[in-house]
Amino acid sequence: MEVFLVNMLVRSGMNAPSNLRFPLFEKVQKARVLETGSALIVAPTATGKSYIGRTILCRAVQQRESGVNVYLVPYRALASEIYDAFLRELQDTAVQATVRLATGDHTDPIYPEETDILIATYERFASLCRQPSLTVGRVVVDEIHLVADETRGPLLEGLLARMLFHKRPRSLCALSAVVSNPEKLASWLQVPLILGDAADRTVAVEFLCQVVDDADAGLRQELLSVISSGEQAIIFCRSKPNSQRLARELKDEVAKYLTDEDVRALRNIALSEAEDDDEAAELIALLSGGIAFHHAGLSRESRRAVETAFRQRHLKAIACTPTLAAGVNLPARLVVVRDVFRTEFVRGLPRQVMLSTGELLNMLGRAGRPGQVDSGRGVALVKKGELPKEELADLQVAIQNGRGNPVRSQLPESFDSLMKFLLAVTADRGEATLSDLTLAFQRTLWFHEQPQDITFDRPFRDDIMEDIPSYQRVTPDMKVERVWAVADGVAGTVISGPNRYNFSLRFSGEECTCPARAKWRRQDVCKHLALVIHELLFSRQVESEVRNRALYAVAHRFRRKLDLGTKISQAVALLCAWKLLEHAPSGYRTTPLGALAAGSQLDLLLVRMAEERIRRFKGKATPADVAQWAIEDYFADESKVEKWRKAVGLWLSEVDVKKIKLPEKYRGDFERGLEDLGQVAVLYGEIAASLGRTELAEVCRVTRGCLQYGVAPELIPLAALRIPQLGRARCRALYDAGIRSLEQLADRSFALRSVPKGLDKWIPRWAEAAAMILQGRRRIVQAPPDQRKKEVDDFLSNFQVDQLTLFAEATASGAIV
Repeated sequence: MEVFLVNMLVRSGMNAPSNLRFPLFEKVQKARVLETGSALIVAPTATGKSYIGRTILCRAVQQRESGVNVYLVPYRALASEIYDAFLRELQDTAVQATVRLATGDHTDPIYPEETDILIATYERFASLCRQPSLTVGRVVVDEIHLVADETRGPLLEGLLARMLFHKRPRSLCALSAVVSNPEKLASWLQVPLILGDAADRTVAVEFLCQVVDDADAGLRQELLSVISSGEQAIIFCRSKPNSQRLARELKDEVAKYLTDEDVRALRNIALSEAEDDDEAAELIALLSGGIAFHHAGLSRESRRAVETAFRQRHLKAIACTPTLAAGVNLPARLVVVRDVFRTEFVRGLPRQVMLSTGELLNMLGRAGRPGQVDSGRGVALVKKGELPKEELADLQVAIQNGRGNPVRSQLPESFDSLMKFLLAVTADRGEATLSDLTLAFQRTLWFHEQPQDITFDRPFRDDIMEDIPSYQRVTPDMKVERVWAVADGVAGTVISGPNRYNFSLRFSGEECTCPARAKWRRQDVCKHLALVIHELLFSRQVESEVRNRALYAVAHRFRRKLDLGTKISQAVALLCAWKLLEHAPSGYRTTPLGALAAGSQLDLLLVRMAEERIRRFKGKATPADVAQWAIEDYFADESKVEKWRKAVGLWLSEVDVKKIKLPEKYRGDFERGLEDLGQVAVLYGEIAASLGRTELAEVCRVTRGCLQYGVAPELIPLAALRIPQLGRARCRALYDAGIRSLEQLADRSFALRSVPKGLDKWIPRWAEAAAMILQGRRRIVQAPPDQRKKEVDDFLSNFQVDQLTLFAEATASGAIV
């Protein structure tokens, strides 16, 4: 084991001291965490927390413990980084381990139970965890403080509660740098607490909060002092436009410090990441000044090019938004938080929101990463007068002491999240009673923070209407006139005497056009909405689906006020009404649709709408049809639907993306929207398959590929290979030249004879990659049945091809079980 640990330290880029200890590691070893695998480790950045987590899993593999050992992270970029670290650390050891990535990007292992170490995003593992064949070994959860995140928090909390209640891992180790209530969190997870401090850092890092007259002047001074000495810097800005402005303004000054080697390398990186010549020119322009902007609005290729150039130390600085602070290690000596505020939009209007100390510390913690630089400096700039004296003093102390924020449950903030948790618990167990669901709920952080009796004897009408006092003002001349379904709830009209008002009850909020609502009851439920809620929930004349959608919206609106028993019972009732659960002899069980919903990241109302659409559709559909369905069902904002229809129509027609009027401001946001629409198309296909409609299921599967790659169906066999520099325009050129399959592309002589002039320089590289992929696919077909699962996942891991679009032939031949 001593040699094993030395090799791991060396391969991970960390200095391996003779006694095999760094400060936090010594604390962990003394507490026997490496043996038990259970702890909550809260320590500053750059103290070796991730290395400790990896060591726990590698020891489990070395000792041949049963089960799949899992390392959970919030982001794909961080998952890839942890995956690379495992491969490096295991390379020179005697430990033989199968290491896989599962991030939901269509290259995931199909058989995760065949894996020794699985690095997965929270969302992907929440889906995999319900598979009966998956036996969980040891689990490491990185960035555990994201339980308090509005977006990821409910899913992560639900996943951990499910593991604590039913699918218990052999051990659980949670990691964070920014938790201020670790005792509460450790108590919930039932693990010992290990606390670190600044003295545990393996790299000396200085954090400070500077008050300046001019933030840009202070930034320039910090930046140039570092770059002039050959080091690198990351600058965090409040918004995408601010990051772009800053990169443009600093470009000429930073470019003076580029060497000829840097200039050549930056150009080569741009060429290697681009799909075509036009994109290469754009990337060269982005990187050429030695400073680049980086935010979620950039294309995937652009973000990857910026990160690659920075890791190779040819790019001297990055101006970015907080997306880069999500645990990704980059070799920065200096980190400057240019703005302690971020820009958020409320009803289309911008407002400035102060960053939490946890967010600030995560950003500053990108400085001085172990094995990459030997020291670091993190500076938060605050303009004079920008903060009240008391807030400024608190901020300075928090940064100096590395104190983050308390972790609080976000599960109470979403009724849909509660429904999905109860559905997942039922799927985990096969069947569950109301008592089982209550016991599972009692394992949540929500209940741990607010323990209380859970009873089911209070009428729903009494519980909900006591929170709507305006119902007492309803008069006999008021009535609900019309009501209809909308994407995330219901809308309609209500009569009040001689007046008619429009209303909506949506998951995103409620609206009424009456004067009272518009003038002084913006945050309250007016009497018209009170009438609508009462009638839609309790009148016998209301259509069942209208009632169900109203319940979905209203339960979310009053999620903080309803009794726990009411919330659980109404969630179960709605799950049954939407045919996601059904009654069983001992309680409830998931339906086939419920099993699909339990593994989906989409909200349950969208799942219901998808099932209705597929069940009612009787004709033949094309990928263009399915894409339009997805747009109509996915976007709750009707104003976006037509913009997306036009853009997606052009995208699927292979129009150059630069000639498409995008429905979002940035290309990266458009790409993420396409990915979401692809998920909806996949859901359609799974529902169609469950109904025995194989032809429609195949069209939906093809649609996901069309949306992802921006191609017509005939180009998917080429685009899905995901060969570098083989973008959609080049796929079309190959197809038109008669190169239409993996086999034809792998035939170098055939491809060279057929390819149009200008692409011939790429054929040797593409043909070599295609030949390797073809050889790997043949190994799957030829493998003995007992080895086929491993060959499939080896293939996906080695070549990163798209599992849904590449394996049609292999599936049809029975090669994939």
